[in-house]
Amino acid sequence: MSIELKHVAKTFGTRPLFHDLSFKVEQGELHALVGPSGEGKSTLLGLIAGLHAPDAGDVLINGECVNRLGPQRRKVGYVFQDYALFPHLSAFENVAYGLRASGVERRRVHEKSLHYLNLVNLNRERDKLPQELSGGQKQRVALARALATEPSILLLDEPLSHLDAEIREQLQFELKELQRKTGVTMLLVTHNMTEAVTLGRRVSFLRHGRIERTVSTNALV
Repeated sequence: MSIELKHVAKTFGTRPLFHDLSFKVEQGELHALVGPSGEGKSTLLGLIAGLHAPDAGDVLINGECVNRLGPQRRKVGYVFQDYALFPHLSAFENVAYGLRASGVERRRVHEKSLHYLNLVNLNRERDKLPQELSGGQKQRVALARALATEPSILLLDEPLSHLDAEIREQLQFELKELQRKTGVTMLLVTHNMTEAVTLGRRVSFLRHGRIERTVSTNALV
């Protein structure tokens, strides 16, 4: 599904964060959004996910305005910067949690959880608790959990920022492969230009509350 923001404004307290912000992510695209810290990248993801409401303008998913739709009705998955795993649950149970909460039949929960753990190369670690996993493995669990509910859109909030260079490079490759295999529309926010160019088909630059420009990564390499 496509994502489009049209003339969106958002203020927190007395601080205007966005003013007349517009941009579009095409269906099936891995799109990178780049901007300095404090520019509102995470808030923008929250607007798409339904965690925040715009003060003005529209958020559209596949051409439909979703301003009045709650998060559970938007078919949007979210991968957080800090993994947000349940510390008392195994990798398998973390992935299965959202499926069970959605009322998926027990056998299907088991099948889908194993499928997505296998997709991120974590089948052998399925019984481990988060504290027994490396940073890269935790992020793979978070990806598997988000993908298991089979969202139409996956939002990635600086998911690789806490990882060392070698693991980050490996996960960049795996993210591109996941997007290719699943076909899910992905929007990645980052302050790392190299990461944006490596992962995104296009890159949008957020500054002073607006999208300054959107370019193909072919023009940046």
